[in-house]
Order: sequence, then C-alpha cells, then structure tokens
Amino acid sequence: MSITCVAVYLGSKNGNAPLFRHAAFELGVELAKNNIAVVYGGTNVGTMNALAEGVLFEEGKITGVIPERFVSKSITHDNLSELIITKDIKERKAIMENLSEAAIILPGSYGTMDELFEYAVNNQLNNLNRPIILFNLDGFYDPLIAQLKNMEEYGFLTTQLMEMFHNCSDISGIISTINNFNKQ
Repeated sequence: MSITCVAVYLGSKNGNAPLFRHAAFELGVELAKNNIAVVYGGTNVGTMNALAEGVLFEEGKITGVIPERFVSKSITHDNLSELIITKDIKERKAIMENLSEAAIILPGSYGTMDELFEYAVNNQLNNLNRPIILFNLDGFYDPLIAQLKNMEEYGFLTTQLMEMFHNCSDISGIISTINNFNKQ
C-alpha cells in the first residue's frame, strides 16, 4: 500500500508560540510538494488554517471534513479542493480515517488526542498497517511517548502496536517516514 493521502489532526488554536503555526504551514507545503493529499478538519482557524494555507500555497489537494454545526459559525475554510459536511464529529472522524492511509498528529488539545487514539484503536482492531506519525515539535509529545512506552513495559501495549507510532521532530522526518513506508 502506498500512502497518497494523510489525515492530519491538529489544533483549532495556534498554541502559545509562532513555531506551531509555522510548522503546520510548512508541513502543508511539503505534503503538497510530495503529491500527498491531505484530509483535515475543514476550518480556517488555528493551526488547521495554517496547514490548509500551506497545502493551497503549493496547489496541493486538501479535503476538509467539518460537522454541520460548525458551518454556521463562519469557520469553514472557503478555498479547499473539497469540503465534506458531516452530521457530527463521529461521522467526521470516520470519513477522515477512511480517506487516509496514515495519520499525522500535530500539537493540539482534547480533540486531537481523541482523534489520535481512535485512529490507533481502529488500526489495531481492524488489523491495519497505517502509520501514525507524531509530529513531536519542540518535544510536545515526549510525555505521551513516555506513557506509551510505560504501557508497553507493563504489558498493556505490544511491541507490534508500538511500531505503528513514529516519532518525528521535524518535517523531513515525516516525509521520510512516509517515503520509507511506501517502499515496503
């Protein structure tokens, strides 16, 4: 299986440092340059907007998936390749997962963590081999990675399940992980 589309999960806020917004934009640029389509939450706010703007800057393909309750709040990105409106968050997550062959997780909040773990659980239960790439920007995910290793050490997470997670601290590492997965 070749990775041609990734789900990117990230924040509706920019975080407290310009680094997060800049990295989201640059990730969008690099994914588009590498002809990797993106599916994301469909908004024009936070690092989600930065990602979309990066993809669009390079004229890449980006699909937004947004629940109908958010459409009326004027946060829907207007310039996407495609916009899918769902009835709720649950349907949004299912569509994003079904359209993608991998997930990239940028810094975010509760929603991002929910999406990360739902993607991981569905990967496990359906015996899928889709990588989950943690964009560990500025060590943001170090505590989470330590917890995952702790779960493995205590026998609650197998080594095989740990191998679905890829810890990348920069964009070149993300692109390299995708390219290496495509060579398998």
